[in-house]
Amino acid sequence: MVDSPDGTTPVAKARSGSAGAAQKGKPAQESGEAGAAARPDGPGDAKTSAGNGRAGAPVPRRDWWREPPNAVALGLAAFFLILLAGCLAWPGLFWDRFLFPYIWGSTEADAVGHPVNGVNEDYNLVSTAVYGIILAAAVYLIYSAFKKRGIAIDPGYILALVPFVLYGTLVRALEDSFYFSLPAAYLFISPQIYALVGALVVGLTFLGGKLGPGAAWPLLWLLVPFHLLFLMGGFTGPPLSAPPLLAAVTLVLITGLLSAALFRRNKKAEPGGLPAFLMPFGLQAMSAPLFLVTYWCVFPGAWGPEAAGDVVLHAPELLVVPGLAVVSTLLVWLALTYFGRWRRSLAPMAGSSAILVFFGHLMDASATYRAIDFYHYGEKHVLATTLINATGTALVMFPMKLVAIGTVLYVLLVELKADLDKEPLLRGLLLAALMVLGLSPGLRDLLRLVMGV
Repeated sequence: MVDSPDGTTPVAKARSGSAGAAQKGKPAQESGEAGAAARPDGPGDAKTSAGNGRAGAPVPRRDWWREPPNAVALGLAAFFLILLAGCLAWPGLFWDRFLFPYIWGSTEADAVGHPVNGVNEDYNLVSTAVYGIILAAAVYLIYSAFKKRGIAIDPGYILALVPFVLYGTLVRALEDSFYFSLPAAYLFISPQIYALVGALVVGLTFLGGKLGPGAAWPLLWLLVPFHLLFLMGGFTGPPLSAPPLLAAVTLVLITGLLSAALFRRNKKAEPGGLPAFLMPFGLQAMSAPLFLVTYWCVFPGAWGPEAAGDVVLHAPELLVVPGLAVVSTLLVWLALTYFGRWRRSLAPMAGSSAILVFFGHLMDASATYRAIDFYHYGEKHVLATTLINATGTALVMFPMKLVAIGTVLYVLLVELKADLDKEPLLRGLLLAALMVLGLSPGLRDLLRLVMGV
């Protein structure tokens, strides 16, 4: 990800019969829910565990909060509640000395386009560690929820995520051009935009797994007000001015076309799974932001502070950056295919999902290289910044991405293949997360270059 050129920017089973002792030569009695047999206290005075006498051995039960997913969710909630309470009780310690300079300050600086109280929009070691922990917890919770509901993640599902990735990058680029006013702009800055799009995808995945593709077309219309809220209510200028009004019309028209196509498909009883359910929602979400980015390229500086100055578009980068990503990905695929014939265990690394992950991260490397070396943008991430400063060129992003992503994919698809073959959901979820973490910032940087922001 790049900055702007000026740097501102043992539960037991019921023990019936087997657990009880015979009572005065009679068969053992079953005790229902308590599960313990009757035991005599004295002659003629048999008492069961369900009565008022001595009960049998207690049945160990596992508290709900000890279940790993619940424990992780409670841990996250406790973390945020502690931060909130600390900010209310000791603002000078929690807010002024920790949250603002290390977490929130970069978001504030990004939103207004310049440093705030000495904090710029770059990430730091603390924010990188905090965001990484939250991401790992979120992936685990999503995995647990999907596994409980029997939701599978395959290459088709990952492909259906691409429009949502485009949606996130488009609205992120719009925020870079100051399309959104505060506080709406905060939602479209990293990492909040990942949470917003992730919640949308997870929610729709749950609905799709429960309702099926036939319910997609009416649900499309239910999401129209959600998108309109940000397109028009979050605009920096009048809501009925040309850009948001035309974007709203585009959203309604695309929703109508998608719902008509889905209704027709349902009438023909054409098959479809979860990807077929998700794809229309992604196309709907990205339609209006795509229109607005196109509008900006036709009318540079149509909103925001750039309206008063000259905006220089870099339209050729729309071909140059994807071209670099495609060529470098092709070379990686050829190399992995060759070595996969020599060593069979490497063959999964040349599969479609792995290549899509490589492509996403090489797109990021390509955009960062072009932006920094040719247009003097800056880098936000700590490791990338260190390597670029040490080598003097952003070309170092290519070997860095190949080593980092190649190592992760080798561990997942080769070293842990036997284990993850038993957990295809976990493998698919990890691959999907890796793809998003590369493709999303790469496309965002590409759009910034093209828009000149």
